[in-house]
Parts: sequence; C-alpha cells; structure tokens
Amino acid sequence: MFQVIPCVDIQQARAVRLFEGDPEKETVYFEKPFEAAKHWVDLGATYLHLVDLDAALSVGDNKEIIADIAKNLPCKVEVGGGVRSVEDAKTLLKFIDRVVIGTAAINNPEMIDALLEEYAPEKMVVSIDARDGLVAVKGWKEITDMKATDL
Repeated sequence: MFQVIPCVDIQQARAVRLFEGDPEKETVYFEKPFEAAKHWVDLGATYLHLVDLDAALSVGDNKEIIADIAKNLPCKVEVGGGVRSVEDAKTLLKFIDRVVIGTAAINNPEMIDALLEEYAPEKMVVSIDARDGLVAVKGWKEITDMKATDL
C-alpha cells in the first residue's frame, strides 16, 4: 500500500511552486495557503506536506499559517523548510504531526539524537535534497561535496 501526500509550498504567505527551486521564479497557485491545503483535503487527502520556503531560505517564516492549517483541517500535517534546531522542531511539533529535517541533518546531526530523546521516530523525517548526485542544503542555495548516496 502507498500513500500520496500532497505538498503546499508556502512563500510570502502564498501557496507557490518554484521553477527549478528559484525563489524568484514562482507561480502562485493560491493567494492563501489555507485554501490550497483545503483543496487537497476536499479531494480526500488525509496527510499534507507543507514547506515553509521563507524559513528554508532564512528570510522569515510562515508558522502562523502552518498552525492555522494544522489546527483547522481534518488531516495530519508534516512540515519541512528551515527546521534547523531542536527548538524549531519543538515549536512546530506543538501543532503538527511530523517535522522534516534536511539541512540540519547534515550540519547538526546531534539534533536528530536530541529529538529522539523526547519524541518518537515517527515524529520526524530526514530529507536529503540532491542536485547532480550531490547533497543540496539551505533551500537548494548550497551544493555540498557530499554524495547523496554516501549520506
């Protein structure tokens, strides 16, 4: 059995899709991310993947919007983008079901151990982005020398 988890990317309080990960090349699909999330739930989604692009790019965050979605829609929610500290994860886990950890898993692997001391493994996912086989971090802004397969 498999599960399809729709994604809503949130940038500057709007639901967007970026062309090749470039924050300057966005298409706005919904002015309000809540409406995008509701669209997927109305189509039967029981889990949503939300990406806080502003947090990923260290230019702000969309935590209030994410909290509104998580608290007011009948589905589970996981969030990625800018979860770079134990405190970031704890804040999100107050109102969502699972955090997605990317950059911090590479730059701060101790964070994973610290979170596992307090939360069940089901509360987190480690995500690895890669371009041309190399690990990408910080919202795709930096490409490391590490092969994704080695990580």
